[in-house]
Amino acid sequence: MFLDIKYKALVVTATDTDAGKTVVTALLARKAIANGLGTVGVIKPVGSGGIPCPDAEFLKRAIPLAESYGEICPQTFLAPESPPAAAVLEGREVDFSKAVSDCTRMFDSRDFTIVEGVGGVMCPLTRERTFLDLASELKVPALLVVPCKLGMINHALLSLFALRSRNVPVLGFVANFWDQANETHGRSIAEIERRSGSKCLFSLQRATLQELDSKLGTDPFVL
Repeated sequence: MFLDIKYKALVVTATDTDAGKTVVTALLARKAIANGLGTVGVIKPVGSGGIPCPDAEFLKRAIPLAESYGEICPQTFLAPESPPAAAVLEGREVDFSKAVSDCTRMFDSRDFTIVEGVGGVMCPLTRERTFLDLASELKVPALLVVPCKLGMINHALLSLFALRSRNVPVLGFVANFWDQANETHGRSIAEIERRSGSKCLFSLQRATLQELDSKLGTDPFVL
């Protein structure tokens, strides 16, 4: 299983918003704990759509974490828009330097950390920077979540190209909302692998929180 690799941290990003990053982050954190990787931390350095961040609430329920909502998602904004747009509505700005330091601080205090991104790879993070800038700054490998739908090949290839253009190591991708009976999904996954050279590390159907524990021992994970 790829979580046996000796990385200090990894980034979970995606081709789009609502791709399933939070569920994948929760699953990986649970697997890391089950694999005995030591102290495991999860951080979503910037979030929007509610205070506390809804993704932080999900992660807090899904994973046995000591951190508070504010520690899981240090910069949170109310409006369900990109972080800089949501911040403007509150008369605030996203602090890029703080996002970097919050992540690196967790890297230093945990044996293994998963950083959940916001939106897709190129989602705006500040007025000038995108999430890709943060991923590049952190200098840790990335895992790309790709929802199975029409257009997934294009979206995945563009996202993988963007990550590699900034020298972000790519561990592979996850096919989310996968339907075994849908032959198009299987062909699309194979085409992404062929054209990109990246491997689909596991596939997910629509997982519920209760299913995560029961599937921890499955390899590949198919929820």
